[in-house]
Amino acid sequence: MIDDSIPLKYRGLLQRVRTLGSKSKAEAIKAMCLECVSFKYKWVTKCTSIKCPLFQVRPYQKKDVVNINVVTTTQGELIVTSRNL
Repeated sequence: MIDDSIPLKYRGLLQRVRTLGSKSKAEAIKAMCLECVSFKYKWVTKCTSIKCPLFQVRPYQKKDVVNINVVTTTQGELIVTSRNL
């Protein structure tokens, strides 16, 4: 059963992934990312969770290719830089 709190436009997607057993990896990733950000697709585009295993394949990315570089300092801080390729 799909919760009524899920926006109507995403209920079909979640129904296919959860209940009908969709074999589409793209649909599963999209559903996971949308659930993570409370179904706000613009938040998926602005996701900064670089440690998430789905970060590089998340939906709603711009078509630009971005190179992300993560460095850990000796104090354990993460330094993230990015640039368009």
